[in-house]
Amino acid sequence: MLQPCAGAASRCNARRSRSPLAPAARGGGIGTALLEQLRIFAAAEGARTIRLEVKDRNDGARRLSERMRFVATRTSHFRHVRWLLGFSAATTQEYRLPRVA
Repeated sequence: MLQPCAGAASRCNARRSRSPLAPAARGGGIGTALLEQLRIFAAAEGARTIRLEVKDRNDGARRLSERMRFVATRTSHFRHVRWLLGFSAATTQEYRLPRVA
């Protein structure tokens, strides 16, 4: 699901909340297609950057976003509340969209 980000459009236009993929559907190219459509959508909306947050326990999402050329920019740690959240860190990854003339 896409949600508008808080902040200026130059920083972010859309945020994808939790992955809509069921475990049985993973590995079939759906995630790649979703991220590619997100790039198209963000470019059409005039965004410069797409920002994702990947939880430390989601290796598949991290591999996918790295393969799609997203770059890690920051990691936030939540060790003291891992028991509550189910993860202890989230890494922010960004993809810079090409400028359109």
